[in-house]
Amino acid sequence: MFKIGNIEIKNKIILAPMAGVTNSAYRIIAKDFEPGYVCTEMTSNVGFKYNSAKTKDIAKVSENEGIVALQIFGGDVEDYVEAAKYYDKNSNAKIIDINMGCPVKKVAIKSQAGSALIKTPEKVREIVSKITATINKPLTVKIRLGWDEKSSNYMDIAKIIEESGAAALIVHGRTREQMYQGKANWDAIKEIKESLSIPVIGNGDVFTPEDAKKMLDYTGVDAVMVARAAQTSPWVIKQMNDYIKTGKYGPNPTIDIIYKTLNRYMNILLEEWSESYTLAQSKSVSSQWFAGFKGANDERRAFMTTKDLSIFRVNLAKFVEKLKEKYEK
Repeated sequence: MFKIGNIEIKNKIILAPMAGVTNSAYRIIAKDFEPGYVCTEMTSNVGFKYNSAKTKDIAKVSENEGIVALQIFGGDVEDYVEAAKYYDKNSNAKIIDINMGCPVKKVAIKSQAGSALIKTPEKVREIVSKITATINKPLTVKIRLGWDEKSSNYMDIAKIIEESGAAALIVHGRTREQMYQGKANWDAIKEIKESLSIPVIGNGDVFTPEDAKKMLDYTGVDAVMVARAAQTSPWVIKQMNDYIKTGKYGPNPTIDIIYKTLNRYMNILLEEWSESYTLAQSKSVSSQWFAGFKGANDERRAFMTTKDLSIFRVNLAKFVEKLKEKYEK
C-alpha cells in the first residue's frame, strides 16, 4: 500500500487512461480485478471551457467506480486551473491527473498539449503549482522522458513537478519521438524514482504478470500503470496483482467468461450512453478481448460489420458458439 496525497492505494497495478477505451463502463468492469485505481479517458480543458457535451460525458465518474483519477489535458495555463477547480468540487474522481505524455500529433503538435508541455519546464511549473494551490484533491502528472532523445529532460521535469506540489508522478519510459516504438527505458524510470520523495508509478512495456513484477523489482517504483495489456484483457490486472503478492496467477479467461463480461459491459454502457456508442465500443472491445482466439471468421465478420445493436448481439452469440466448438472440444 502507498498513498497519493491522502488517498490509500492498496494494489500496485493501475489502469492507465486510454482514449476511446477507459470510459465509465470499462472502469466498472476493471474494478472487479482490483486495480489500485483507474483513470478516465483524457478530458479536454477546451471542451470543458466551451461546455462540450462530449467532454461532459468523458468526464463523468459514477460513485461505484472505486478510486478514479480524472485526467485533463490542454495547452493553456488558466484553462487547466479552471477545469481542475471545477472537477475538484464537482466530480466523484478522487484524484486529478495532468496529461503531459500524450504523443499523438493532434494533441502534442496541433494543441501544444500532452508531451509538448515537457519542452517548456517553466510552463510545467506554472500549471502544476497553480493547480495544487487551488484544489484539495491530490494532483498527479503523467510524463514522458522528453520530446526526443536530444532534448530528454526528464529529471528536470520530474523535480519541477515534485517541487510544485504534485502528489505523485507517472512516467512512461519513452520520448515523444518514439511514440510506442522501441524499448521503454526502465533505467530512466529507476533514476527518477531514486531521486524523488513522492510516489512514482512506472509505465511502458508491461504486458504480463512477470513484466509487472520485474518493473517493480528493477525500478523500485511504487506501482505500475498498464495500458495496452489491460485493453486486450482487463483480467491481466488481477493476474498481475496476484503474481506480485504470491508468485502465482490464474488462467486466462475462458470464452464464456469473456462473453458474459462483454454482455455486462454492453448493459452498463446502455444505462448512460446511446445504442450507437454502445455498438461502436462493443465492437472495439470484442475485437480486443477475443483477439487470442482464431477462427470463426465468417461469424466474426458478421458481428463486426453490423450496424444494429440487437443484430450485433445475435451475431456475437453465434460467433461465441463457433469458437467454443473449436476450442472446447
